[in-house]
Amino acid sequence: LHAFPTRRSSALRTAMTILKEICLQDGMARVTDLETMLVMPVPEARAYTIPVTLLKKVLATRPQNLSVSADEDSKITISYQDHKVTYSTKDPDEFPALPKEKFKAIGEWSRDIFQVLATQVRYCSRDELKASLTGVFITQEKGQLAVSATDGHVVRMQNGLDVGKAKPLAGIIPTKPLLLLARLARGHTKIGMSDTHLSFSLPGDVTMYVRLVDEKYPDVASVIPQEFAGELLVNRDKALEVIKAAKPFASRDTHLAVVDTFNGQSQISVDNIEEDTSWRAPVPVTDQSGELIRVGFDLLLLEKVLSGQQSPTVRWQYINPDAASVFTEVGKEWDSGAVTLLMPIRLKDKEDA
Repeated sequence: LHAFPTRRSSALRTAMTILKEICLQDGMARVTDLETMLVMPVPEARAYTIPVTLLKKVLATRPQNLSVSADEDSKITISYQDHKVTYSTKDPDEFPALPKEKFKAIGEWSRDIFQVLATQVRYCSRDELKASLTGVFITQEKGQLAVSATDGHVVRMQNGLDVGKAKPLAGIIPTKPLLLLARLARGHTKIGMSDTHLSFSLPGDVTMYVRLVDEKYPDVASVIPQEFAGELLVNRDKALEVIKAAKPFASRDTHLAVVDTFNGQSQISVDNIEEDTSWRAPVPVTDQSGELIRVGFDLLLLEKVLSGQQSPTVRWQYINPDAASVFTEVGKEWDSGAVTLLMPIRLKDKEDA
């Protein structure tokens, strides 16, 4: 229950008070937010609902015993320890039903797969008007899983995840269930698929049903550059320290920072027209090759990209100031195969300025 709070992100979900309940019916307990449903068998033949918040309060006392009784006025009484709490149950028939479609087994995912999927969540959009970008896009083919996430400015992709003998799959998984699965999954989890949902078999005889986002995902793979004009190897932690120091001086509207590369070094510049300030600091570079570049970035997005890299050294590759830059991890022990793209902010020419 603590891993499955009710959502209040839309008027529809808020209006449907039944979603704030746990439904016990036909020997099963169900809880849902319409996007995700958790189901588990319970030794209970009666049908009634329990408010999630009420049950959390009861369970917070860690009762040694607990019993439920009902009267003729749709009142339910929960007895625990020497305490009793009575409430009005809602009609279980109003609770959203289990997915009716037929599910087919498509393979098993390890816990490591769910951890990778959870790391993609931070790169998804939170804009509900961009529904296709609010989840992680997955494709499964020939025993390999590929995942993508983007908010329209930053793209994070990872290919070649081994899923063994698995059937083809393609779809957009919402972010919230991915975070839950990263917490709840153990060992290898069996996956099922219908036309609109995925199912996950979890410990404790729990099944999670996840509604796929019914949108077409953009072709993010097509924007990955195949050739580069230059690259730098950057110390991640020191670069993040510079970015942290630069943020207070950046424009609150654009967060614009300019990165200049020199022979064997680079510099971050932040010019704030509103406050009439200019801020500069060097960024440590361990290696540099190819053409030099002067490019504009959103400072907050650059921080997001670098903080998402696991290796102490990050490879930054680029074509020109108007094309996406690519950031990857350096070192065999760090190389996850993940590729992160960051779109630049076009800098005005001196004549334009």
